[in-house]
Amino acid sequence: MSSTIIPLTETLDNWLVEHQQSDSFIDLMRGIQSAGKIIAKATQAPIMFDSKGSATTANNFSGDIQKKLDIFANDTMIDCLSRSGQCYLAGSEENDQTIDLNPNGNYAVVFDPLDGSSNIDCSLSVGTIFGIYRKDPFKPGDVLRPGRDLMASGYILYQSACILMLTVGGSSGVNGFTLCPRSETFLLTHKNVRIPEKSLYYSANEGNSILWDTPWLELIKNQPKGQYLRTYRYVGCMVADIHRTLLYGGLFMYPADSNNKSGKLRLIYECNPLSMIIEQAGGTTTNGSVNILDIVPTTLHQRCPYFAGSLSDVCTIIQLNKRSKL
Repeated sequence: MSSTIIPLTETLDNWLVEHQQSDSFIDLMRGIQSAGKIIAKATQAPIMFDSKGSATTANNFSGDIQKKLDIFANDTMIDCLSRSGQCYLAGSEENDQTIDLNPNGNYAVVFDPLDGSSNIDCSLSVGTIFGIYRKDPFKPGDVLRPGRDLMASGYILYQSACILMLTVGGSSGVNGFTLCPRSETFLLTHKNVRIPEKSLYYSANEGNSILWDTPWLELIKNQPKGQYLRTYRYVGCMVADIHRTLLYGGLFMYPADSNNKSGKLRLIYECNPLSMIIEQAGGTTTNGSVNILDIVPTTLHQRCPYFAGSLSDVCTIIQLNKRSKL
């Protein structure tokens, strides 16, 4: 019995038009798509781009070891956003300050150009995270805004397939577009993704668990064997771990620890854009007590504890945190 292959015909550009997005936003997204295509090729064969290994002996502004491909991805994002003509302000994890681009642009874009870059040299998954704000006429140079102010967000996962997941808010939900290697266009492959309400999966860097506070250790260690939350999955790339959580449900967690008392993940560049995706898909996020999207940033590279996933899993986190403070 032969199977029928359903042709994929709806491009990201067409989808944006159908969902009544403005010409300026479509131009901006074309810039992000272009950056994704370029970075995808570089991640598939980094040795061809002379982009394996560390760029310098020093860490970047955020304190991470900076890889050659980090710099390449960052430069690519900034160049493509500039060429779109629609980005007036860019904020990157790799730069200490925001970057002024086209003063006539309508959007500010914040991004992590290459999440999970420690995976580069062993050819594991990496990704790009982006969040988009409309220009605030009263504070045009400010991206210290809560995640609730985001008008769109997404990520691009670079692995066996290059997948761009996007939400533009409203009723459109979360949709995924896979890069076709023949046409070099992003085609709709994941329509209106909804995160399962409950799952057997959890994802965390348990190598840091000795540094965690007691409630998070209890969550992992005191579950009955073979029961809920005992199926462990961890890639070491936030985009990949969130992507799996989005499709299969469960919990992704990166709590604060004794070495990172304010958490390690960046609120503006990582947590907010991915939280918008998770919430639009029916899940939720928290820092342990407050919804991530409600936090008002005070610094550009602010960090925070992060828990994201299915509603029941994140509710368990909040209850454990409350109980630990009684």
